[in-house]
Amino acid sequence: MQISSMKNVITLLLLAAITLFCGPAMAATYTLTDLGTLSGNNATQAWDINSSGQVVGRSYNTASPSYTEFLWSNGSMQSLGVTVTSDCIPGINDSGQVVGDGINGHAFLWTSGSFRDLGTLAGGTASSASGVNNAGQVVGISDTATAGVRHAFIWDAANGMQDLGSLGGLSSARRMNDSGQAVGYYIGSDSKQHAFIWSQATGMQDLGVVANGSKANGINNLGQVVGESAGGFGSFYWSTATGSVNLQTFGPSRRIYAYDINSKGQIVGYGSPAPGTGDRAVLWDNYTSAPIDLNSLFPDLIASGWILSEATGINDNGQITGWMRQTSGSALHAFVLTPVPLPPALLLFGSGLAGLGIFRRRCGKHS
Repeated sequence: MQISSMKNVITLLLLAAITLFCGPAMAATYTLTDLGTLSGNNATQAWDINSSGQVVGRSYNTASPSYTEFLWSNGSMQSLGVTVTSDCIPGINDSGQVVGDGINGHAFLWTSGSFRDLGTLAGGTASSASGVNNAGQVVGISDTATAGVRHAFIWDAANGMQDLGSLGGLSSARRMNDSGQAVGYYIGSDSKQHAFIWSQATGMQDLGVVANGSKANGINNLGQVVGESAGGFGSFYWSTATGSVNLQTFGPSRRIYAYDINSKGQIVGYGSPAPGTGDRAVLWDNYTSAPIDLNSLFPDLIASGWILSEATGINDNGQITGWMRQTSGSALHAFVLTPVPLPPALLLFGSGLAGLGIFRRRCGKHS
């Protein structure tokens, strides 16, 4: 057999193997874990996931909302034993430290069952924490001594709570990376929300994403930021190299929100793919790609009466968390999606052929 014919046969065999193991594009890419709810509740909303796959969020009963913060770890969900506000967006770091609000109306840091009241900015009465990095630095929002004025803060054990200030009125910090960069938004003199990035060296900087307003929701350890435009009719990616870039949507006037980004550049959020579909959890494989409705990977879930509604967190292993909703009821369940690796035998086979310069292809929808 001639070498060129042999190459064609091997290529066809590999294509068949890829189809066998991977199926259609992006099929069987994730396993779905339903985190359930705490006893007596019918709703859980997951807000953050760390590198170990631990998840934090809120649990409540939709009939009489009273929000309790939960931690899901090693296959089980536990209440942290504190009632949080409906606006609380909990965070977790890789050590399993959790932040939120509800201790005397103040932000807290929870470590292995022990709560630390983080207090407020000078003169304030209430605060809420939403992000914590691996150094134990915490960010959030707090009242100030001026009535009605709330500012973003950073807290650490050595310095306590410090005011990040504002470039206008109210400011709020959402998440923080391990380099000490924080993101959030402030209200400008134009009465619109403005996405910002903050660091100790530069202070607060406007990301320049204005239009009808914007909020920065997530930042990775490379300093890449994602967020949303006011009204949700667009989302953005920002880095020092690219500036602000509009993320692709499902089409004109289809709202979409970007919540989190990992260090591989994968972005999660939620959007409305078509009229009448409601909110669907989405994934952008990178800031230049089109959004994927994650429900397209789970037809059996939809058939059972559930929809992946919002994706709110993604770790560097590609695990995604968020919540799904019951299509014919009021139940909400937190979930975790875990990537399924390519079978080792196929990886070895493919890498061997690639080394010969015969065939090279990534399994999945994106390349």
